Amino acid sequence: MEASANPQFSIVITTYNRQRLLTACLNALLAQVDAAPVEVIVVDDGSRDGTAAYLAGLAQAGAIRHLHQRNAGWPAARNRGWRTARGDVVAFLDDDCVPAPDYLAALAGAWARWADADVVGIGGRIAAQPGANYAGRLRAAGHVMVFEALNAPYGTRVGAPGRVDFCYGGNRSLRRDVLAVMKGFDETLRYFDDNDLDWRLRAAGRQQWYDPAIVAAHDYRLSAWTRIRADYLYGRSVPRFTRRHPDYPHDRLAAVTLPSVPATPGERVAFRLVQAFCYVARQTGLRYTRWQLGRQSATSNQ
Repeated sequence: MEASANPQFSIVITTYNRQRLLTACLNALLAQVDAAPVEVIVVDDGSRDGTAAYLAGLAQAGAIRHLHQRNAGWPAARNRGWRTARGDVVAFLDDDCVPAPDYLAALAGAWARWADADVVGIGGRIAAQPGANYAGRLRAAGHVMVFEALNAPYGTRVGAPGRVDFCYGGNRSLRRDVLAVMKGFDETLRYFDDNDLDWRLRAAGRQQWYDPAIVAAHDYRLSAWTRIRADYLYGRSVPRFTRRHPDYPHDRLAAVTLPSVPATPGERVAFRLVQAFCYVARQTGLRYTRWQLGRQSATSNQ
């Protein structure tokens, strides 16, 4: 499990208080690293569970590079990871995604296949792990439909490779030099940081591709707290994102209609109860950021 001294790929995983999920992710990834020139970097974004001790043990064994920081969110953790990376290509995995047994081979194969093209990023497929609850099954279906809606101009579908303007944030890779030019992820966003980078790459004329052979299985067992927190961060980020990208195809997303997802009556009732709290959380986030932006505007006009 020794990391490569001259890695072609740096795999960056960001984590926060999810040791169980992170362990599954790393077990699957570290089983593959002996066959590939890679380094694995895990950025602990201020976890308070047993994550730090677990990662310290792996780092001491030489299996990973372990970075720790005070909690600052996904974009800051991702930036910390790629800025310390040595690989020419930086691949990002979320801690709740388990890479397939051939993940590294598929990643290397995709970059070799498009090496001569003007490709700066390659996204992979997000599959659903077994055991998703109703909220998770809805989220998984939504992720597929959003992917295909945003990439509709190229006709790219989830099951076939093609050019994209949007990649799944939990399974994507980018050239490190391009990340440096683009200044990485916007740390003022706690949500949409991937979409923001995708849209900046598109505006700069940079090409990204998608290869469904690069697979990571996502844990879609969404707790009530996970949903409420995500909606709050969503609300916090929407005003900044829409102000920055007025040309973003929100109309395409608004036209997305989720398919019917099987559920028991109890699941539907529980989902709607939590959804009411999610609505309040999102509106709270929206109002707070709009207040912040209003103060900033008033200050700059003085």
